[in-house]
Amino acid sequence: MGADGINMGLDIIERTFVIREMKRPKSIALARKSLVRWFALAVGLANPNDKRDTAIRIIDKIIEINFSNGKPAKTSEISKETGIEERLVNYHISRMREIGIIDKKGSGYFVHTNFEGEPSLENLRSAVNQSLSRTETVLKEIIRMV
Repeated sequence: MGADGINMGLDIIERTFVIREMKRPKSIALARKSLVRWFALAVGLANPNDKRDTAIRIIDKIIEINFSNGKPAKTSEISKETGIEERLVNYHISRMREIGIIDKKGSGYFVHTNFEGEPSLENLRSAVNQSLSRTETVLKEIIRMV
């Protein structure tokens, strides 16, 4: 417990967002894999120094299945086509759902889209804005206590 009697452990953290402001060099547009890696780094699905590309391969496969076949991506299909264990696929999908970039529809997963069917980060934007608003409220409370 903290000094004020509140447990300040991990149990008060609802979720974690990593948003990176990134440059987009012209060379990034040359290959889909480069764009997917850039996207995964920007939204915190991948880490800059991580040599594993598991999350990148999974989000790439979901995008491919969704937008080339127009169908939901099932974890078993992602696992089979990427060679990634289904347990790891499920873990990364849960992270993607938590930050709001994919949705579950039936027994499969889709990249979150807006009403026009275009890919959208609105769920992520909304969640980040709510978190920032709560954080700003706490900062104002701290300042009032000074």
